[in-house]
Amino acid sequence: SCLPLCELPMLLAFSAFGPRSGRAQEEDQHEVSASIGNRIRPKVAHVAGYPSDSSVGHPDQDQDASKSIAVAVGKKARVGIDDGGTAKMDYLHHLPRLLLGRIWPPERIVMGLRVCRWLHTELTAAAPHAVLKATENVDTTTPADLVKTLYAFRKCRVLLHWDSPTNRDTVVAGVSVAVSLGCTESIVHVDVGESKLGAKRAAALFQALGECSAIETLNLEEIRLCDYGAVTLCSVLRSSEKLTHISLKDNRGIGDGGAALLADALVECKALRHLDLSNCKLGTFAMRKLAVMMGHCTRLEHLSLADNHIRVLGASSLSKGLVLCPNFKHLDLSENKIGEAGVLCIAKGLDGLTCLTHLNLAGVFDSGSGSMLVVSDLVPRLPSLQYLNINSCPLVLPVDQAVWAIQRIGMCAKLRHLDMSNSISECSLEGLQGCSTLTHLNLSGMELGTHAAMDLASVLPHMPELSYLDLYRNEFHGNRELAVVIGSCSRLTYLDLGLSGISSADLDLRKCVGLTFLCLDDLRIGEAGTVTLAEWLPLLSALKELHLAHNAISDTGVRRLCAVLPQSTALHSLDLSSNAIGDCGAATLSGILGRLLSLSWLALHRNRIGDLGALRLAGGMIQCPRLSTCTITGNLMGEGSEAMLDKVVGGQKLAIANGQVRARDQIGTGRDKAGSREPGG
Repeated sequence: SCLPLCELPMLLAFSAFGPRSGRAQEEDQHEVSASIGNRIRPKVAHVAGYPSDSSVGHPDQDQDASKSIAVAVGKKARVGIDDGGTAKMDYLHHLPRLLLGRIWPPERIVMGLRVCRWLHTELTAAAPHAVLKATENVDTTTPADLVKTLYAFRKCRVLLHWDSPTNRDTVVAGVSVAVSLGCTESIVHVDVGESKLGAKRAAALFQALGECSAIETLNLEEIRLCDYGAVTLCSVLRSSEKLTHISLKDNRGIGDGGAALLADALVECKALRHLDLSNCKLGTFAMRKLAVMMGHCTRLEHLSLADNHIRVLGASSLSKGLVLCPNFKHLDLSENKIGEAGVLCIAKGLDGLTCLTHLNLAGVFDSGSGSMLVVSDLVPRLPSLQYLNINSCPLVLPVDQAVWAIQRIGMCAKLRHLDMSNSISECSLEGLQGCSTLTHLNLSGMELGTHAAMDLASVLPHMPELSYLDLYRNEFHGNRELAVVIGSCSRLTYLDLGLSGISSADLDLRKCVGLTFLCLDDLRIGEAGTVTLAEWLPLLSALKELHLAHNAISDTGVRRLCAVLPQSTALHSLDLSSNAIGDCGAATLSGILGRLLSLSWLALHRNRIGDLGALRLAGGMIQCPRLSTCTITGNLMGEGSEAMLDKVVGGQKLAIANGQVRARDQIGTGRDKAGSREPGG
């Protein structure tokens, strides 16, 4: 008999990862079944699969695995099916009919078009409320495939997802034909973000979607939309009364004119809750129109206007719209030069919004010292505030006013994320003791001195949940007490002490076993420091990024580090640039590269590696399975050695371009913050 168990929430997603051994498949499948049956709260469970190839596959085992999965999810689950859009998933051909007898109707079905071809005949008749994710390997999909699938699922809730610039005409043509055939009520979610559709394709897509009145979310990020495209988008907005989310981020062609037209159309979207217009070149005129729109869309909760051209008059207009949205929760105005007067206007609009949880004012301040006083006066009147970013806010205040400002911020009982980076000032931090729920603290680039270090040492023990601490570029001058306190923060996952002046000899992080990012740049570690580092580094088993640039580490220090680095099995980024590593150190390092199975980025530029060390490195890099970038410029090797390295590793693992090293965020270490520098810079 059919058991309607869809009210119990869980998503089971089947992902394909390519050919795997029978033993590995069996372990993965039964592990997923067990975890689902025991309700270990995984929101997404993955079952490894393989293409339908005659050389691989165990039909009996597949059928048994399908049965165990079906039984497990049949107990307590809301079902979703997702093949990632990349594999045929034929080995799970037993699963649909087994699921039909266990769970019906499923509330969520997420699958690629290939799965749809053999699955929709069994599911469409009995799943009128399912959700289809129409995505696929765009190189093999035709408009006909998309039309057939959309038409087959015309009674379902369809998520149309297309994020690749390849075959952009496919999705436009397919959707246009499907809508003309009557698929107007099924398309609920449209996600074509980063597909770079362009003005003409976007206009054609919007013309087709204009007849779809059930659309709830629109992701149109970075599709190269211009003001002409905004005109055609207005028809979609006016017909979408159920629209709740729309993102137009990184469409710089919209401008003031296009945004004004969109704001007029959004007046019809009474259910709108999320609006993202970041980096769209909006100015004062657009803010006036948005304020009027907010008077009609009073359910608006999230508004992102980062990196636009908003000034004081625009901030004044926006504040008038904010007071009309009583449930407002999220405001991002970062990188808009509204200045002290604009901050005052925004503060008036936010005053009394008891639901506000997220406020981003990074980079909006001018040189005036009153901005900090305005913010610190506003913050305690926002009882639900959890995120506050005042990056680059000037704190050049008299001592008593600076202390008062920090104390006011410390009165936010629910604050979890505080970013005060690049706010240059020597101020007291004792007032932050009230932020006992803080998990993220960024004080980088503030040039704090010895007194602030003592305050911080007394404040950190009052933050038991702190997981992110950034103290990069300060002047703590070897404060031992602060180093000891940092070592006792056992929940830290991100720690940046680069250029902070803290002595590495006083640092013991053996309690911080959850660290995934550690930066100790410019701490003068030297030979003695590597001895201490080698004692507790093996305990950081979760470490993914390690930065040790500018520390005078020689071949002896590298030998100590290489003895323990293979124990960091998750390490994918290692920065040893601007040290004193020679040929012997390079040879030692090359010997362990084959054991660093996750390493993808290695920085060795500006050391003392010669031709012999380069030859040894080439052999080590070949053995490192995932290494994609190694920076080696600024060493003692000749041009012939660089050419040899380039030839040996196929040019895929070198970052050499006219003697310049690419910025760290371009190489892919994940370090993305204001004030970050180039590797070794």
